[in-house]
Amino acid sequence: MQQRAKEIVQKAWEITNNHKYLLKYGFWPSFFGILVGGVYTFYQIQAFMHSPLFSNHKTDYGMIFSHAKDFVSDYPWVFLFLLISTFLVLFCYFIIPVICSGALIHMISKIAQGKKPKEGLTVGLFRFLPMLETSAAKSTMKPVSFFTEWSFVIRNLGPGRAVLVTPFLIFFAFVGIVILFFFALTSQFIVLKNQNFSESIVGSSKFVIRNFKTTFSLFLIFILIELRVILNIAVILFLPVAVFWITGIFADIFNLIGILIAGVVAFCLITLTALITGTLSVFSHAIWTLAFLEFQSEED
Repeated sequence: MQQRAKEIVQKAWEITNNHKYLLKYGFWPSFFGILVGGVYTFYQIQAFMHSPLFSNHKTDYGMIFSHAKDFVSDYPWVFLFLLISTFLVLFCYFIIPVICSGALIHMISKIAQGKKPKEGLTVGLFRFLPMLETSAAKSTMKPVSFFTEWSFVIRNLGPGRAVLVTPFLIFFAFVGIVILFFFALTSQFIVLKNQNFSESIVGSSKFVIRNFKTTFSLFLIFILIELRVILNIAVILFLPVAVFWITGIFADIFNLIGILIAGVVAFCLITLTALITGTLSVFSHAIWTLAFLEFQSEED
């Protein structure tokens, strides 16, 4: 590892470890991300199980709609509660990570400069729209997005056509990684330099090119940090199975109590995972913010 990059990483970990109050800005985005990711992954598993790959049974959407209609008629208040809960969770899933990201960048920069970190949420709110643009752009470039497209193709069009599109998806995934590399400091330009999305792309690309070795070393570290996604996915894949398995065991014995126990266990698993991935999120923000400040000091 390049010495300069190593020093940035060490300082980033010191900030992460010594300023525990930053964790809440990483915890809540991770928490809602796991909730939504768990439901989405469960849907993908069910979709694969009922796809032509594994089943010859055709889905009767009319019967599904009929059951849903009966459920709404029989339990209107439960349906309303689920609808409001879903809206709130999705709202938090899309909004909170963007605000917390801006807050983290602002407060970490203050800590690095020896100043008192404050007004983090205020800065996150004021820079929300350009940060949302950045978040949306980066999300479409991540390899996970291309894997989702591949799974859709193989599930609906079959393995034969999936083989045809796989090389193209691999190529676009590689291009996406390269673009993410040059976008590495866009959020820092938006928050710390008060630039818009297009200006931040130009600024980030210039910094990356001028400090290529250090940025590349940090990017490799960043990819390793991003392996937390694998942890997320592993837990997300395990949670639905664990919940239904535990629910089945306890429900047979204690009925409602069993369901409550399963819910508590699932909540504890989600919380533990969110703490781990939230810490890594703070660490990741610290790495890129410190790198930006160092590159900026050299420009000045």
